[in-house]
Amino acid sequence: MDPRLLITAIPWVRRAWRMLPPPLRLPVLAVAAAVGGYYAITGREELMNAINEARGESTTIDQRGTTT
Repeated sequence: MDPRLLITAIPWVRRAWRMLPPPLRLPVLAVAAAVGGYYAITGREELMNAINEARGESTTIDQRGTTT
């Protein structure tokens, strides 16, 4: 991810966090952490498959990290 994008998004995130009612902050944070964890786990495989498709290769990477 582009660090400049993160830096420009920080003020928006702060404003949105302050606008949330306090009882909703913890559930929103938990959902964001779950989504971030999901993308951290599955995003690498999807990224590699997208790169291979763009190159015209049909190689896929399974859960064990081996190519088929």
